[in-house]
Amino acid sequence: MNRSLKYKLDTAGIIAFVACVIAITFISKAMYLFGIDSENPVMIIVVEAFIAFASALFGPITGALSGFLGIVCANEYCGVSIMFVDAITLSAIGVMIGIFADHYGVRDRNFTPKNMYLFNLTHAMSLIAGFIFIRPYLAYIFEKKELFAGINTGLYVTVVCFVAVGIVVTGLLYIISKSISKKK
Repeated sequence: MNRSLKYKLDTAGIIAFVACVIAITFISKAMYLFGIDSENPVMIIVVEAFIAFASALFGPITGALSGFLGIVCANEYCGVSIMFVDAITLSAIGVMIGIFADHYGVRDRNFTPKNMYLFNLTHAMSLIAGFIFIRPYLAYIFEKKELFAGINTGLYVTVVCFVAVGIVVTGLLYIISKSISKKK
């Protein structure tokens, strides 16, 4: 596989990015209608699963765009204030997961247990960086919140996202890697 293709936004990446933004927007609206607001960790967990999936398959650009515009469009569609801190945080997580997209082996039909471990390790590290370090500093700078005031929520979201994505997204990536036809 040509590794440089992962860092370009090809047609499949654009389609995935648009589909991810639409899914995030409509799922967020449905959750909002059921009383789950945009600051609820459940909303972030669902959105982050889509971003991890798109990043692992299509690379960092798709992950970054899905994370940023997914949150912006979802907040706009729900009629709440746009949470740029969350958008930037999820975009950064998408980039961190997507940087290693070539090494996961999903597109090469090689999503072995070692590659599953690499994906989940990368995912865990990106969640820690995003929700424990990046988000608190952005909230401190832009929202004038106390530094590390939301550390408990960040830890909760990190652990639950890791478990949810570890089970659901890893399983989906495994199924997709086995269903892609071998190139001759």
